[in-house]
Amino acid sequence: MVNAKLQWDTRLLGQLIQSIDTGTSVRSRSSNSSYPAVLKTSALSFGRFDASERKAILSEDLDRRKCEIFAGDILISRMNTPDRVGATVFVES
Repeated sequence: MVNAKLQWDTRLLGQLIQSIDTGTSVRSRSSNSSYPAVLKTSALSFGRFDASERKAILSEDLDRRKCEIFAGDILISRMNTPDRVGATVFVES
């Protein structure tokens, strides 16, 4: 049996990601079926992304929206309870 020692490469964050973009707070109303929408904080939960956790953006705030989400994105929560700040999920599709 071979006992291989795990070794990590050290890299700069900029070598691993293309960019970090931040969203903005927009006014919204409860609706799981309307687009355009903003994600609820519950969309990022313990490593799981749930795109159905969203609210419709009010028409007067549509010009304030900032970020679209695409497959391959990594989302990081910036608000909610202290144990959920920094929650991170990978968007598969």
